[in-house]
Amino acid sequence: MPTERRLLARGGVMQTNLDEFEYSKSVEALNEVESPDETVTTKAPVSSRKALFSQAEIVMGPSLHQSVLHSEVVTDDAVEITVEEFDAASAASSSSRTFDTAPKTNRATAGNPSLNLPSSDLVTDSSLDLNDPDLDIYSADAKTPEEEKRLKDISAGIRMKRSPVKPKIVSIGEKRPIRGYGEREWKGNTVNARAMRMGYAEIPSLLNCNNLRSIRGDNYCAIRAALYQSLVNNFINVRLGQDLQNITQVPDWFMNSGYDWVQSWTFGHRLRKYTHPIEKMKECLRVLQDQIDHMQSTDSAEDRERMLLDMFNGDNSEVDIQLMEAVKLLMLYNAIRLHEDNSTGKEVPVFVWLMYARDTSETPEKLMLNHFNLVGDSGGLEQVEMFLLGYTLGVTLKVVRPSQFKREDFITHYPDDHIDDWPSVTMIAEDDRHYNIAMQ
Repeated sequence: MPTERRLLARGGVMQTNLDEFEYSKSVEALNEVESPDETVTTKAPVSSRKALFSQAEIVMGPSLHQSVLHSEVVTDDAVEITVEEFDAASAASSSSRTFDTAPKTNRATAGNPSLNLPSSDLVTDSSLDLNDPDLDIYSADAKTPEEEKRLKDISAGIRMKRSPVKPKIVSIGEKRPIRGYGEREWKGNTVNARAMRMGYAEIPSLLNCNNLRSIRGDNYCAIRAALYQSLVNNFINVRLGQDLQNITQVPDWFMNSGYDWVQSWTFGHRLRKYTHPIEKMKECLRVLQDQIDHMQSTDSAEDRERMLLDMFNGDNSEVDIQLMEAVKLLMLYNAIRLHEDNSTGKEVPVFVWLMYARDTSETPEKLMLNHFNLVGDSGGLEQVEMFLLGYTLGVTLKVVRPSQFKREDFITHYPDDHIDDWPSVTMIAEDDRHYNIAMQ
């Protein structure tokens, strides 16, 4: 049994766990109050073990008194605070408070025979009506907002022990110099480590990119890297058919064109609070459209960068997921359009043949079920889908693979048929699943 005594709090109820103290000793401690006709000023230390129950009750006044009298059996989900923590909260609010200890009728224990304390031994506030439904038991207990919040936290059942702060999710990392990055991150003497160091060292002079930002390494990594670069440079040019005015119309186009199977879209199992998938699609696309509009109306690259970092790294991580899913939906839309063109004999990029040549993606529906639904969940984009990503955003993705230094695929373009006439963004791939971004 732990040596420290604990006060337990649950749903506004304060309880005293006397452990090896017998119940009779708590009553005896209560009887140590000199006289029911005297006014008691609490200056004794609450941490005194022998008088724990009585002094804690005196310090906290009618709040604790009422709470203890209305105690229920502690369940498994009760919250614990140590006496030392309770002391810290109560001592600040007890330095000069007094309470009238005149005998009173024990209304509070009427419905709780398990606490059969003599009513003459109860410490109460003579002006307190415990039957008042509008009673605010905290109104007189805290002298500062901080004290009041702590007491309310106790009665609300919040664990008062310090718990580790949940780390903030950073989707776009700080800007760091590329020069020297490879030396710091790849210190081994393997063939791959040596190639990585040489590859990183070559990037500044070869591509005029002196800095990089790390991208959160989840299964949205490639999409996030490409979208951030496209937005911050105001390059994004989403490809839409002439029958659509903006991207928020895409879900209705799916349904009106006979592709109602898109209702099996899973949102990477990252957005769960929705009933109608088509409406959730529209919501995601509206978020992306708003960001595109903001970037187009912001002239300063520094302002665009600041706005995007605040958005990607903000407290509302759902916005980040909505943006990723919006890009995936636009990729599906373009995949369907390209499949239609190919089926009617129109010219399409070579990557379209490769994408639909796979057994797992022979049709747009299979492409969605077996590939796009997994992105953000259990898998990332495959190489052929990187072509579709660049095609959808209207940019060329210039991907540098440091490990392939002095090889043909050291730099790869997605797609590779608009290198000269589309804007390009630079990404660094340490493998085919994780991408960082490079910039001037």
